[in-house]
Amino acid sequence: MIAAGQPLPGGGPGTRPAAPAASTRPTGLVPLDQMTADERYKGEDGGLYGGGKNTPPEAHRKAAEAELAKVVPLDASGKPAADGKIVLLSMGMSNTTQEFSRFVELARADKDKSPALVVIDGGARRPGRRAVERREHARVEDGVGAPAAASVTPQQVQVMWVKHARIQPARFGEWPKHAQELQGHWTASLQLAKERFPNLRIAYLSSRIYAGYASTGLNPEPFAYEGAFVVRRLILGQAAGFKRHPELNCDAAAGPVKAPLLLWARTCGPTARPVARATAWSGNRRTLARRHAPQQYRPRQGRRAAPQVLQDRPAGERVVPRGALTRGASP
Repeated sequence: MIAAGQPLPGGGPGTRPAAPAASTRPTGLVPLDQMTADERYKGEDGGLYGGGKNTPPEAHRKAAEAELAKVVPLDASGKPAADGKIVLLSMGMSNTTQEFSRFVELARADKDKSPALVVIDGGARRPGRRAVERREHARVEDGVGAPAAASVTPQQVQVMWVKHARIQPARFGEWPKHAQELQGHWTASLQLAKERFPNLRIAYLSSRIYAGYASTGLNPEPFAYEGAFVVRRLILGQAAGFKRHPELNCDAAAGPVKAPLLLWARTCGPTARPVARATAWSGNRRTLARRHAPQQYRPRQGRRAAPQVLQDRPAGERVVPRGALTRGASP
Protein backbone atom coordinates (compact mmCIF):
# COMPACT_ATOMS: atom_id res chain seq x y z
CA MET A 1 0.00 0.00 0.00
CA ILE A 2 1.00 3.62 -0.37
CA ALA A 3 1.50 6.13 2.41
CA ALA A 4 0.52 9.77 2.21
CA GLY A 5 2.77 11.71 -0.13
CA GLN A 6 3.89 8.65 -2.13
CA PRO A 7 2.82 8.15 -5.75
CA LEU A 8 -0.37 6.29 -6.52
CA PRO A 9 -0.41 3.83 -9.40
CA GLY A 10 -2.54 4.49 -12.43
CA GLY A 11 -2.62 5.78 -15.93
CA GLY A 12 -1.49 9.16 -17.16
CA PRO A 13 -3.42 12.39 -16.92
CA GLY A 14 -6.67 12.80 -18.78
CA THR A 15 -8.51 15.84 -20.01
CA ARG A 16 -10.87 17.45 -17.56
CA PRO A 17 -12.42 20.92 -17.58
CA ALA A 18 -11.85 23.26 -14.65
CA ALA A 19 -15.54 24.19 -14.59
CA PRO A 20 -17.72 21.60 -16.32
CA ALA A 21 -21.14 22.58 -17.55
CA ALA A 22 -24.11 21.27 -15.63
CA SER A 23 -25.41 18.04 -17.10
CA THR A 24 -27.70 15.19 -16.15
CA ARG A 25 -26.04 12.78 -18.56
CA PRO A 26 -24.00 9.88 -17.12
CA THR A 27 -20.24 10.31 -17.18
CA GLY A 28 -19.55 6.69 -18.09
CA LEU A 29 -17.68 6.15 -14.81
CA VAL A 30 -18.65 3.08 -12.79
CA PRO A 31 -19.32 3.36 -9.03
CA LEU A 32 -16.45 1.84 -7.09
CA ASP A 33 -18.69 -0.62 -5.28
CA GLN A 34 -20.04 -1.82 -8.64
CA MET A 35 -16.70 -2.22 -10.38
CA THR A 36 -15.40 -5.77 -10.64
CA ALA A 37 -11.94 -7.16 -10.00
CA ASP A 38 -11.32 -7.18 -13.75
CA GLU A 39 -12.44 -3.63 -14.49
CA ARG A 40 -9.90 -0.81 -14.34
CA TYR A 41 -9.94 2.92 -13.87
CA LYS A 42 -6.45 4.34 -14.43
CA GLY A 43 -4.97 1.10 -13.18
CA GLU A 44 -7.32 0.75 -10.20
CA ASP A 45 -9.62 -2.26 -9.87
CA GLY A 46 -13.09 -2.30 -8.35
CA GLY A 47 -14.62 -2.91 -4.95
CA LEU A 48 -14.66 -0.83 -1.79
CA TYR A 49 -11.91 -3.06 -0.41
CA GLY A 50 -10.23 -3.94 -3.70
CA GLY A 51 -10.33 -7.04 -5.85
CA GLY A 52 -14.01 -6.39 -6.60
CA LYS A 53 -14.87 -6.99 -2.92
CA ASN A 54 -17.19 -4.83 -0.85
CA THR A 55 -16.43 -6.50 2.48
CA PRO A 56 -13.29 -5.76 4.51
CA PRO A 57 -10.38 -8.20 4.82
CA GLU A 58 -11.11 -10.77 7.50
CA ALA A 59 -8.47 -9.55 9.94
CA HIS A 60 -9.67 -5.97 9.58
CA ARG A 61 -13.29 -7.05 10.03
CA LYS A 62 -12.39 -8.85 13.26
CA ALA A 63 -10.48 -5.81 14.47
CA ALA A 64 -13.54 -3.67 13.76
CA GLU A 65 -15.82 -6.03 15.67
CA ALA A 66 -13.42 -5.89 18.61
CA GLU A 67 -13.48 -2.08 18.60
CA LEU A 68 -17.25 -1.96 18.25
CA ALA A 69 -17.64 -4.27 21.24
CA LYS A 70 -15.84 -1.64 23.33
CA VAL A 71 -18.33 1.09 22.45
CA VAL A 72 -20.38 1.64 25.61
CA PRO A 73 -22.00 4.66 27.27
CA LEU A 74 -19.35 6.91 28.84
CA ASP A 75 -19.54 9.67 31.42
CA ALA A 76 -18.14 13.15 30.84
CA SER A 77 -14.63 12.01 31.78
CA GLY A 78 -14.74 9.07 29.38
CA LYS A 79 -15.36 6.30 31.90
CA PRO A 80 -18.06 3.61 31.40
CA ALA A 81 -21.32 4.63 33.04
CA ALA A 82 -24.84 3.21 32.91
CA ASP A 83 -26.23 6.72 32.44
CA GLY A 84 -23.47 7.83 30.06
CA LYS A 85 -23.55 8.74 26.38
CA ILE A 86 -22.30 7.35 23.06
CA VAL A 87 -21.53 10.19 20.67
CA LEU A 88 -21.63 9.75 16.90
CA LEU A 89 -20.01 12.84 15.36
CA SER A 90 -19.56 13.92 11.74
CA MET A 91 -16.51 15.79 10.46
CA GLY A 92 -15.87 17.42 7.12
CA MET A 93 -16.78 20.21 4.72
CA SER A 94 -20.04 21.98 3.89
CA ASN A 95 -21.09 19.04 1.72
CA THR A 96 -20.73 16.86 4.81
CA THR A 97 -22.85 19.04 7.05
CA GLN A 98 -25.61 19.43 4.44
CA GLU A 99 -26.06 15.67 4.38
CA PHE A 100 -25.44 14.85 8.01
CA SER A 101 -27.61 17.63 9.42
CA ARG A 102 -30.58 15.90 7.82
CA PHE A 103 -29.38 12.54 9.10
CA VAL A 104 -29.31 14.04 12.61
CA GLU A 105 -32.95 15.10 12.26
CA LEU A 106 -33.97 11.61 11.16
CA ALA A 107 -31.98 9.94 13.93
CA ARG A 108 -33.44 12.16 16.64
CA ALA A 109 -36.95 11.43 15.41
CA ASP A 110 -36.39 7.66 15.44
CA LYS A 111 -38.45 6.24 18.30
CA ASP A 112 -36.15 3.21 18.52
CA LYS A 113 -32.98 5.24 19.07
CA SER A 114 -31.44 4.69 22.48
CA PRO A 115 -31.36 7.69 24.82
CA ALA A 116 -27.66 6.92 25.26
CA LEU A 117 -26.90 7.80 21.65
CA VAL A 118 -26.14 11.44 20.82
CA VAL A 119 -25.78 12.20 17.10
CA ILE A 120 -23.98 15.48 16.36
CA ASP A 121 -23.18 17.30 13.13
CA GLY A 122 -19.62 18.59 13.45
CA GLY A 123 -19.10 19.51 9.80
CA ALA A 124 -18.06 22.97 8.61
CA ARG A 125 -20.95 25.40 8.38
CA ARG A 126 -19.17 28.41 6.95
CA PRO A 127 -19.24 28.20 3.15
CA GLY A 128 -16.75 29.75 0.78
CA ARG A 129 -13.11 29.38 -0.18
CA ARG A 130 -11.69 30.66 3.11
CA ALA A 131 -13.65 28.15 5.14
CA VAL A 132 -12.74 25.25 2.85
CA GLU A 133 -9.07 26.26 2.93
CA ARG A 134 -8.78 25.99 6.71
CA ARG A 135 -7.44 22.46 6.25
CA GLU A 136 -7.56 19.53 8.61
CA HIS A 137 -6.83 21.38 11.88
CA ALA A 138 -9.84 23.66 11.56
CA ARG A 139 -12.02 20.76 10.43
CA VAL A 140 -11.29 18.87 13.63
CA GLU A 141 -11.61 21.99 15.79
CA ASP A 142 -15.10 22.48 14.33
CA GLY A 143 -15.91 19.01 15.61
CA VAL A 144 -14.35 19.65 19.02
CA GLY A 145 -16.76 22.49 19.68
CA ALA A 146 -19.81 20.55 18.56
CA PRO A 147 -20.09 18.15 21.54
CA ALA A 148 -20.00 21.02 24.03
CA ALA A 149 -22.97 22.60 22.28
CA ALA A 150 -24.83 19.30 22.75
CA SER A 151 -23.91 19.04 26.46
CA VAL A 152 -21.49 16.16 25.95
CA THR A 153 -17.69 16.04 25.98
CA PRO A 154 -14.95 15.06 23.50
CA GLN A 155 -14.25 12.09 25.78
CA GLN A 156 -17.68 10.66 24.90
CA VAL A 157 -17.09 10.69 21.14
CA GLN A 158 -16.51 7.09 20.04
CA VAL A 159 -17.71 6.93 16.42
CA MET A 160 -17.33 9.39 13.53
CA TRP A 161 -18.54 9.79 9.98
CA VAL A 162 -15.97 11.68 7.92
CA LYS A 163 -16.04 13.06 4.39
CA HIS A 164 -13.38 15.33 2.91
CA ALA A 165 -12.62 16.93 -0.45
CA ARG A 166 -10.31 19.71 -1.57
CA ILE A 167 -11.43 22.97 -3.11
CA GLN A 168 -10.31 23.40 -6.73
CA PRO A 169 -8.33 20.14 -6.81
CA ALA A 170 -7.16 20.85 -10.36
CA ARG A 171 -4.53 23.20 -8.90
CA PHE A 172 -2.79 20.18 -7.37
CA GLY A 173 -2.49 18.50 -10.76
CA GLU A 174 -4.00 15.61 -12.65
CA TRP A 175 -4.24 12.09 -11.28
CA PRO A 176 -2.34 10.98 -9.28
CA LYS A 177 -1.06 14.32 -7.96
CA HIS A 178 -4.35 15.65 -6.59
CA ALA A 179 -4.99 12.23 -5.01
CA GLN A 180 -1.67 12.33 -3.19
CA GLU A 181 -2.52 15.72 -1.71
CA LEU A 182 -5.99 14.57 -0.68
CA GLN A 183 -4.56 11.46 0.95
CA GLY A 184 -2.22 13.58 3.05
CA HIS A 185 -5.14 15.83 4.02
CA TRP A 186 -7.23 12.84 5.08
CA THR A 187 -4.36 11.30 7.07
CA ALA A 188 -3.59 14.48 9.03
CA SER A 189 -7.30 14.99 9.76
CA LEU A 190 -7.78 11.47 11.11
CA GLN A 191 -4.65 11.70 13.25
CA LEU A 192 -5.78 14.98 14.75
CA ALA A 193 -9.27 13.61 15.37
CA LYS A 194 -7.77 10.77 17.39
CA GLU A 195 -5.80 13.29 19.44
CA ARG A 196 -8.81 15.48 20.14
CA PHE A 197 -11.19 12.58 20.80
CA PRO A 198 -9.17 10.06 22.85
CA ASN A 199 -11.94 7.44 22.96
CA LEU A 200 -12.67 7.57 19.23
CA ARG A 201 -12.71 3.96 18.05
CA ILE A 202 -14.25 3.84 14.59
CA ALA A 203 -14.29 6.32 11.72
CA TYR A 204 -16.59 5.57 8.80
CA LEU A 205 -15.32 7.27 5.65
CA SER A 206 -17.15 8.47 2.55
CA SER A 207 -15.98 10.10 -0.64
CA ARG A 208 -17.62 13.16 -2.13
CA ILE A 209 -21.00 12.84 -3.87
CA TYR A 210 -21.38 13.17 -7.63
CA ALA A 211 -20.29 16.60 -8.89
CA GLY A 212 -21.55 16.46 -12.46
CA TYR A 213 -23.94 19.33 -11.82
CA ALA A 214 -21.08 21.60 -10.74
CA SER A 215 -20.89 24.89 -12.64
CA THR A 216 -17.59 25.90 -11.03
CA GLY A 217 -14.22 24.31 -10.37
CA LEU A 218 -14.99 23.89 -6.65
CA ASN A 219 -14.75 20.10 -6.82
CA PRO A 220 -15.86 18.87 -10.26
CA GLU A 221 -15.78 15.49 -11.90
CA PRO A 222 -13.80 13.33 -12.22
CA PHE A 223 -11.96 14.63 -9.16
CA ALA A 224 -14.91 13.76 -6.91
CA TYR A 225 -15.07 10.26 -8.38
CA GLU A 226 -11.34 9.71 -7.98
CA GLY A 227 -11.55 10.65 -4.31
CA ALA A 228 -13.14 7.26 -3.63
CA PHE A 229 -9.89 5.54 -4.57
CA VAL A 230 -8.09 7.70 -1.99
CA VAL A 231 -10.53 6.61 0.73
CA ARG A 232 -9.96 3.00 -0.23
CA ARG A 233 -6.18 3.43 0.00
CA LEU A 234 -6.48 4.84 3.49
CA ILE A 235 -8.56 1.89 4.69
CA LEU A 236 -6.49 -0.79 2.98
CA GLY A 237 -3.30 0.94 4.08
CA GLN A 238 -4.38 0.65 7.69
CA ALA A 239 -5.46 -2.95 7.15
CA ALA A 240 -1.97 -3.73 5.83
CA GLY A 241 -0.59 -3.22 9.31
CA PHE A 242 1.67 -1.05 11.46
CA LYS A 243 4.94 -1.93 9.70
CA ARG A 244 3.66 -0.71 6.35
CA HIS A 245 1.54 2.20 7.56
CA PRO A 246 2.44 3.36 11.07
CA GLU A 247 0.82 6.76 10.36
CA LEU A 248 -2.63 5.09 10.40
CA ASN A 249 -2.06 2.52 13.13
CA CYS A 250 -5.08 1.72 15.32
CA ASP A 251 -3.62 -1.31 17.11
CA ALA A 252 -2.04 -0.47 20.46
CA ALA A 253 -0.38 -3.88 20.56
CA ALA A 254 1.49 -3.11 17.33
CA GLY A 255 2.69 0.41 18.15
CA PRO A 256 1.62 3.97 18.89
CA VAL A 257 -2.04 4.51 17.99
CA LYS A 258 -2.34 7.30 15.43
CA ALA A 259 -5.89 6.94 14.10
CA PRO A 260 -9.24 5.28 14.76
CA LEU A 261 -10.07 2.07 12.93
CA LEU A 262 -11.22 2.96 9.41
CA LEU A 263 -14.13 1.49 7.47
CA TRP A 264 -16.27 2.53 4.54
CA ALA A 265 -19.57 4.18 5.37
CA ARG A 266 -20.97 4.44 1.85
CA THR A 267 -19.95 5.66 -1.57
CA CYS A 268 -21.56 9.07 -1.79
CA GLY A 269 -20.75 9.83 -5.40
CA PRO A 270 -22.66 7.62 -7.82
CA THR A 271 -26.04 6.06 -7.91
CA ALA A 272 -26.92 3.15 -10.09
CA ARG A 273 -30.06 4.74 -11.45
CA PRO A 274 -30.82 8.31 -12.56
CA VAL A 275 -31.77 10.59 -9.68
CA ALA A 276 -34.32 13.25 -10.57
CA ARG A 277 -34.29 15.11 -7.27
CA ALA A 278 -31.34 16.98 -5.81
CA THR A 279 -31.25 15.10 -2.51
CA ALA A 280 -33.58 13.87 0.20
CA TRP A 281 -31.52 15.31 3.03
CA SER A 282 -31.65 19.09 2.65
CA GLY A 283 -34.17 21.74 1.76
CA ASN A 284 -31.52 23.96 0.18
CA ARG A 285 -32.22 22.59 -3.29
CA ARG A 286 -30.66 25.48 -5.19
CA THR A 287 -27.26 25.04 -3.54
CA LEU A 288 -27.44 21.26 -3.77
CA ALA A 289 -28.37 21.28 -7.44
CA ARG A 290 -25.32 23.38 -8.18
CA ARG A 291 -22.76 21.73 -5.92
CA HIS A 292 -24.02 18.68 -4.09
CA ALA A 293 -26.62 16.75 -6.09
CA PRO A 294 -25.99 13.05 -6.74
CA GLN A 295 -26.33 11.47 -10.15
CA GLN A 296 -25.28 8.27 -11.85
CA TYR A 297 -21.89 7.51 -13.36
CA ARG A 298 -23.08 4.55 -15.40
CA PRO A 299 -26.41 2.80 -14.90
CA ARG A 300 -26.51 -0.94 -14.44
CA GLN A 301 -29.61 -3.06 -14.44
CA GLY A 302 -30.70 -4.54 -11.16
CA ARG A 303 -28.71 -2.13 -8.98
CA ARG A 304 -30.33 0.04 -6.37
CA ALA A 305 -29.77 3.72 -5.80
CA ALA A 306 -27.21 4.93 -3.28
CA PRO A 307 -28.58 4.62 0.26
CA GLN A 308 -28.49 7.18 3.04
CA VAL A 309 -25.46 8.04 5.10
CA LEU A 310 -24.26 5.20 7.36
CA GLN A 311 -27.19 3.00 6.38
CA ASP A 312 -25.66 0.73 3.76
CA ARG A 313 -22.34 -0.57 4.94
CA PRO A 314 -20.96 -3.87 3.65
CA ALA A 315 -22.19 -6.97 5.43
CA GLY A 316 -20.77 -7.45 8.89
CA GLU A 317 -20.23 -3.75 9.63
CA ARG A 318 -22.20 -1.76 12.19
CA VAL A 319 -21.80 1.75 13.50
CA VAL A 320 -21.94 0.41 17.07
CA PRO A 321 -22.74 -3.02 18.50
CA ARG A 322 -26.18 -4.27 17.56
CA GLY A 323 -28.65 -3.39 20.30
CA ALA A 324 -26.48 -0.76 21.94
CA LEU A 325 -28.31 2.10 20.25
CA THR A 326 -31.87 0.84 20.48
CA ARG A 327 -34.25 1.84 23.23
CA GLY A 328 -34.27 -0.53 26.17
CA ALA A 329 -30.87 -2.05 25.49
CA SER A 330 -28.61 -2.46 28.49
CA PRO A 331 -25.28 -0.55 28.44
